[in-house]
Amino acid sequence: MKLLIVSFLLFLLTSQTPTVKMPLGTEPSKEARMLEQLRKHQGSVLHPNYSAPFHSFEDTLHRLLPYHLYQGTANSSQDYQRVDDEFERVSCQLLKRTQAMLDKYRYLLFAESK
Repeated sequence: MKLLIVSFLLFLLTSQTPTVKMPLGTEPSKEARMLEQLRKHQGSVLHPNYSAPFHSFEDTLHRLLPYHLYQGTANSSQDYQRVDDEFERVSCQLLKRTQAMLDKYRYLLFAESK
């Protein structure tokens, strides 16, 4: 669910929507502030300042925290089981094809030797 929300927010960030200028004195909505913060985090992740060393714990936290926003969720045992089942199915299919090719090769060799 968390990944879905982040994906949706990233879609909103990357979509080409025109910005609306607000009159002076009005405060931006909570959603607008959140999207602006996401844009800043996305910009800092896409264009990191990797040449400058960290100066303090706060600097480290400020520069590395945006990367955790794009971290996915951990896989469940069901996910691993599903991958294992798919791998086994495809492996069996490939082994059958390989065996069929070898059988055909042996048959052609036998037919040619007569």
